[in-house]
Amino acid sequence: MKIQAPPEWGIEPVPESHRILNFPDYFALWSSLGVGLLVLLAGTLLVPGLGLGQALLPFSSAALSAVCCWPSLAWSAATRPSPRW
Repeated sequence: MKIQAPPEWGIEPVPESHRILNFPDYFALWSSLGVGLLVLLAGTLLVPGLGLGQALLPFSSAALSAVCCWPSLAWSAATRPSPRW
């Protein structure tokens, strides 16, 4: 099997037929990123100072904001082509 170089489109947007990610893929990507960055990183900073009981409220609000905000970004990325610069 010979490895082929990918096609080069330059600065043109990727054609619709070659886009393989759709809304569920972007949703999974951005929601896992949001939970990973917001909740886990915040936990390393808050739990030692507040204790686990008091730190659960910021954890839950960060997770809720990630669940509410990141899907809109996923929808935008899934439905719009790359910007032309």
